[in-house]
Amino acid sequence: MKVRAWLGVVACLHSIALTTPVVFAQPAKPPTSKPAPDLIQKGQQLFEDQQYEESIQTLSAALLRPSNTKEQRVEIYRLLALNYITIGRKDEAESAVRGLLVINPDYQLPATESPRFRDFFADVKKKWEAEGRPGWVKEKPIEKPIVLKHAAPSSVDVGQAIDIVGKIEDPDNKVASVKLYYRTGSQGDFAELEVTRDG
Repeated sequence: MKVRAWLGVVACLHSIALTTPVVFAQPAKPPTSKPAPDLIQKGQQLFEDQQYEESIQTLSAALLRPSNTKEQRVEIYRLLALNYITIGRKDEAESAVRGLLVINPDYQLPATESPRFRDFFADVKKKWEAEGRPGWVKEKPIEKPIVLKHAAPSSVDVGQAIDIVGKIEDPDNKVASVKLYYRTGSQGDFAELEVTRDG
């Protein structure tokens, strides 16, 4: 009897195990967070929503980023100027326009922009140019190097004539003349000889 009872209990537990679903704990997923909007885009949106002070604060923060490109800085100053003009802060608006012009002296607002903004930009630009464009540093063109390629023997026999041929790479045509300096032996003064150029 004891054996049968024991077998019955085991069978009962076995049937419970087969009919009961097993639930495994899932690892908690981190909360999904949306990427932070770009500060320039946020400043633009705040301006369009007529939240001018908030737009100015956002754009001022964006201006401090060292990774800004030239185009991004121009856009930040443009939006700052529009904000300041809109709320009547002319001194700050003029400073923003000047900051933009220092980066891009040829900048002009598009024709689709409000005449109020375009006139303000034009007046500031005219004044800035009359003052000699203060703050603007003209970018120097990248100078291309001059390269002289030639091969000459380290020594020759006395009385032996040699031809030394070389090639000059001068992309900007800056070379006016080429001279050869030579001497006999390892001491003494060098003699100077004008080189004949071909092309």
